[in-house]
Amino acid sequence: MPHTPPTPAARLRAIKRHVWLGRHGFLATCAPGLESLVAAEVARLPEVTAVEPRTGAVAFEAPFDTVYPALLRLRVAESLRIFLAQGVAAGSFPMLFDQLQRVRWALWLPASCAATVRVRSSKSRLRDDAGLERTLRRALQAAGIDATAGDTAADVPTLTLHLHLHHDRASVTLDAGGALHRRQGDKWVAPTTIRETTAAALVRLAGVTDPLHEPDLLCDPFCGSGTLIAEALDALSGAAAGRTRPSDTPPAPLAASPAWKPERWAHAMPFQ
Repeated sequence: MPHTPPTPAARLRAIKRHVWLGRHGFLATCAPGLESLVAAEVARLPEVTAVEPRTGAVAFEAPFDTVYPALLRLRVAESLRIFLAQGVAAGSFPMLFDQLQRVRWALWLPASCAATVRVRSSKSRLRDDAGLERTLRRALQAAGIDATAGDTAADVPTLTLHLHLHHDRASVTLDAGGALHRRQGDKWVAPTTIRETTAAALVRLAGVTDPLHEPDLLCDPFCGSGTLIAEALDALSGAAAGRTRPSDTPPAPLAASPAWKPERWAHAMPFQ
């Protein structure tokens, strides 16, 4: 049966027990080849364990509250996701639906949202992307989540869920931070601008922050919007990447979640 708290008070109690007091799996994605840089960033986050570099990503475990410094400090990661389900049986569509409706969706998603579902299946019997998306949306509906509210309302939050099948096992992640490589928004974007995460990786690889090999000259190609210089200055000063998110937008997609704690975000920001 779906885990749907009957009242707001019951949902808050469930969030405290299963989200705020629990440890969760996280996935920081990155460009292939930069896993070691992301793993080093992840290892510096509070209360992180089980750091596991993968191809194009770094998996780790941490308490929920680690999400706030992670969104502020990660510079090379392209996205930050939270596992809502891991390794559930997905040998058939009925089996997958039975497993997905056991997820405590109401603790993570608002009652109304515009949900984007991205599907990837490898080495599994279920390879129909449209059918897999329908199965996930059925599970959301069974939990009382209106994931299509964006079709009729423009002010509902937009969230992205990733459904990944591998060897007939399914995992679902919730995108917590959105596009981390666009932390400056559109303010400094030119046709030749490199991603801020790519610039951050180049700065790290150049040893700009290495006290033993700190360069006294940094060359910028002058063909974009100065992203390399900006990232180098931030790296030298220890500034938080997430501090430059546009002020007229939510700090992260996860801010629409009932589990989000605005006071924790406000508390984390001044110290970065």
